[in-house]
Amino acid sequence: MSDARIYTILMQPISLNNIYPTGKGGKRYLRKDVKQLKKMIQDALWALDMQQKKKPLVSPFYEVVLIVWMPHDRFFFKNGKVRKLDVSNMIKVIEDALFEYIKQGNDSQVLTVSVNKRIHPKDESLVQIILRPVMDECHPIWTGAELVYPERGDDAVTR
Repeated sequence: MSDARIYTILMQPISLNNIYPTGKGGKRYLRKDVKQLKKMIQDALWALDMQQKKKPLVSPFYEVVLIVWMPHDRFFFKNGKVRKLDVSNMIKVIEDALFEYIKQGNDSQVLTVSVNKRIHPKDESLVQIILRPVMDECHPIWTGAELVYPERGDDAVTR
C-alpha cells in the first residue's frame, strides 16, 4: 500500500439528505454550507499533501477507504437507544471533494469503496481517507474476468 495516501481531517460529515434543496423554478442546487465544507476538505487535502511534499495522485482507477469517527452521542441517544446513522449517506460530499481536489475525473473512477463508522475515543468528529491508485494487474478489472449469468436470475459472478 506504498502508493496510498492517508488523510485525516477534523470534520463533522453531513448527510446526503437535503444537501440539494429545490429553488425557484424547481431547479436543484447545492447548499452554501455544503460548498463551504467541500472547499474546507479540499484545502485540508492540499495542506496535507504540501506538508508531505506530495502531488495529488493520478490514476485511471482508485480504491477508497473512508473511516468516519464520531462522538458517542452521535451513535446513541441519552436513553441508550441506537441512533439511525446511514454512513453511506455521509460519504458523497467527501468523495466529490476528494475527486475535485485531485482533478482526476470523478468518483465514477472508484472501483472499490469501503466505509466504516467508529466511535471516537475522545468524542471527536473526523474522517480518515485512504486513497489508493489501482494499477494492480491482479484486480478484476485488469484480468478480463468474464461475467457468468446464472439461469435462476441470481447476481452475476466472475470466473
